[in-house]
Amino acid sequence: LFSYSHMDFEADRDPGPSGDPSLADMTRSALSILLKNPKGFLLVVEG
Repeated sequence: LFSYSHMDFEADRDPGPSGDPSLADMTRSALSILLKNPKGFLLVVEG
């Protein structure tokens, strides 16, 4: 979704606006979208 092969490790990640979002930020965004579905959802988060 954010990278062709893999994302940078947290220690190597660019936290600025041009860098990748953190795992926590991506999880928060996914939950805010998926919680709108009244039928429920399955979210798999790997870290």
